[in-house]
Formats: sequence, C-alpha cells, structure tokens
Amino acid sequence: MDTLIVASVGPLDITAREFLLSYEYGPAFYKRMKEPQRKFLDFMINEKLLALEGFDEGVEKEERATEMLSQIEGDLITEQLFREDVMSRVNISEEELRKAIEREKVNLKVRWLYTDSFREMQRQSQDLKNGIPFDSLFVRQLHDSIKIDDCSLEDSRFRIELKNPDLSKILDTLSYGTVSPPIQTPDGWYFVKIEDSWVNAITTESEAFALRKRVKDALFKYKMDVLSDQYVREMMSDADPVIVRNTFDLLQNYLAQKYLPPEKLADWNLTGQVLEEFGPINVGEIDAFGEKQLVRIRKGEINLRDFLIWYRTRENYIKLSYASRKSFFISLQQVVWRMVRDHLLVERAEQRGFQDREIVRKQKLWWKSKIAFSIAREEIGQSSPMTEDELLH
Repeated sequence: MDTLIVASVGPLDITAREFLLSYEYGPAFYKRMKEPQRKFLDFMINEKLLALEGFDEGVEKEERATEMLSQIEGDLITEQLFREDVMSRVNISEEELRKAIEREKVNLKVRWLYTDSFREMQRQSQDLKNGIPFDSLFVRQLHDSIKIDDCSLEDSRFRIELKNPDLSKILDTLSYGTVSPPIQTPDGWYFVKIEDSWVNAITTESEAFALRKRVKDALFKYKMDVLSDQYVREMMSDADPVIVRNTFDLLQNYLAQKYLPPEKLADWNLTGQVLEEFGPINVGEIDAFGEKQLVRIRKGEINLRDFLIWYRTRENYIKLSYASRKSFFISLQQVVWRMVRDHLLVERAEQRGFQDREIVRKQKLWWKSKIAFSIAREEIGQSSPMTEDELLH
C-alpha cells in the first residue's frame, strides 16, 4: 500500500495507504457528494499544491515549523523504539490464550462493603455474623457521595483480572453468594460478595473467532503496558531526574498568569516566590529564561526552553488542575515528569539511529508537508476572508 501511488504533486506523492486512511477518518461531508473518492482525492491534491507553495515561501524553515516537526519526529522514533524494545518481547502462549478465553466467557456481578475505619469494619463484621443481610449493609452505605456504581461492578473474570488483579485473586477464592472476610488494603477494608455469575454461550464459529481475537488483543495490550511501565521506570531510575524548584516556580507562575482569572491568581500569590529570584515578569517574557535548568539528570540537564517547546506542541491535549493551588502544583509536576520521560525516550532512540530508518523518513516528509500546508493556509486565511472550502477548491 505504501508503494502504490494514487497521485503525484511535484515531489510529493499520495500513496494508497495515505488516501484510504485520510478518506476513512476525514470530513464526513465528502462521503455525501457524487463521486466522493474522486472529490476527496482532489482535496488532497490541492492540499499538496498549497504545501508546495508553502515550501516555495520557506514556511517549513520558520521556528514554529521546525520545532513542531522536531517533536513529531521524536514521537515517530519513540514508536520505533517501543516496537523494538517492548512490543517484540510480548509473548502469548496458546495455553495462556485458551485460559483467558474461558475466563472471558464467565461474567460476574460483584458488590462490596467499604470502610476506612477499623471500628466500623469490626461492626460490619459482627453484623454479618449476627445474620444481618449483606444487601441491607450494602444499601446502608449508599448516600449522596457514594452511588451503587462506586461499590459494584459487572464484567468478565478476564476483564476484572486485567483491571484489578488483587480483586480477581479474591474473587477466585469465593463461591457464588458467599461474602469474603474483611480484606485490608492501603485505603481501608472491604467485604466482597459475588451477587451473580453466568457463562456466555458461543454458538457459531464466527463468534468464537471474534472472541479469540478480542481476548488476544486485550491480553497483548495488557502485557505490553506492563512491560512498557517497567521499561520507563528503569529508564527514569537510571537517569535519576530532579526538578529544579526555582525554575519550576517560574514555570508555574507563567502558566498561572496565562490561564487563571486575576482574582484566583492574586489569591494564590504565586508571584511572591518568583519576584525574589527573577524580579517582575510578564507572561510573554518566559522565553527569555529558556536556558534556565528545569530538570537535572544524571548525564545532563533539561532546560526550560526544552519544556516549553514540548508543552506548546501538546498544549491543546494537556489538562492542568486549577481547583486549588496544591492540585495545580501536583498536576504541573506530573506534566513535567511526562516531558522528562519523552525527552529520555527520544534521546535513547536518537542514540540508536531510529531517525535514519526509511519508515521514519517517509512519515517525517508527510508531516513536513502537512505543517507547510497548515502554515500556508493560515497565512492566506489571515490575508483573505476566503473559507477553507474556497481555499482548497
């Protein structure tokens, strides 16, 4: 599919794969036109023509374009790194798959009692011994902040095992209708009961095939996620990253100024700690501090500019918590750790030369034309009241 060329626009090709994926996930209104695939191909050709115009004007050399392309290349080579170091290690035996399929057929309806009080746990335990029905105690714990869905679930044994291995182990020890002894966890005590259990009958070959594929895909993803988490933990441990507090405070103040209403910004008083170190700053001046060290790692550093480039490329998809000063601090700290993870992964992938792989070069060229098109379209839009449909047709 990558070698089959549907159309060529100068040096830019539209492959069959690109066309099919773009058509499948592109705007729906094209599918309602006469000859929809032809119309959509015309749209893609016009997009490539506008990208070439952007190349002629050198838009791909603009700082925002090079920064965006650099971040995209980082994502591309990180994907190749994970394919080689993580996905290649996932192994599912036929026996393992068979057992998983059998557990997927078994469905459970589970309810539990919960308390974070040792005294209340003892009282619930005594109530059960005295013959008070589990259902009565279950209803008694419900109120405005605790709904039925917060203390019950209905799913297959296999899915429960993937989502909550500890709960799955408990359920494996229980028979239908019995209540577990009190189970202590870091957040409190639980009494668990299997309310109902049934087996889904598979009656046709197509159902069996679909079930096998569904279970295999879920098992593969679960194992891949486990290996991925282990891979990242070991990488982060080796790098031993430390956030530099005063630069973090500067970043926190910048984002607070950018997003918080003035009343909340004044109430949180984030500027006081920054004034002593950096003096008064405006939101637009943050880039002047780009060389400040934000994170120390064992073999180098990550500066504030590195973070800002990473953040601005993903800004629309990153959610910070503004509920309180503490939640804002914690959520931003988590975002910084995500950036550190990505930085280390890209660095490792670059050291192993994944950026030179043919698949990466092809995808990078595709994204380069997309960026050129986007910037060219934006610049034309700023100088002309034309709609996007008029622009591309």
